[in-house]
Amino acid sequence: MYTRKNYLADQCTFDEYYDQFVSEKTKREVLQHINLTDVLNSKDIHLNDIPMKKWNGISGFRFSGGKLVTRPMIRHDLVKKIRSFGDTITPSVMVCIYKQSARQLQKDHTKANT
Repeated sequence: MYTRKNYLADQCTFDEYYDQFVSEKTKREVLQHINLTDVLNSKDIHLNDIPMKKWNGISGFRFSGGKLVTRPMIRHDLVKKIRSFGDTITPSVMVCIYKQSARQLQKDHTKANT
């Protein structure tokens, strides 16, 4: 287990830290908002060719004119896990978790097709 403090002290990589939050549930949540084809066809290592609006939308963060207009609807079990690792619920943390989930979907697809 890596805490937020470990991550910020470079004691683990981005992937090692955010992989801890990936589950079948987070993968399904990604696929409810973003087409698997878009995930698989992404040409950007950071998945930045998929609009940020879609990533924010997975957790329920909505922005208008640069201001937060709705609060997230994040599963209690995920909130509890994030907090237990010393992290907080922010749009950026949630986007990182969902992008890491999408990267796992890419890896799963590659494994299944080799």
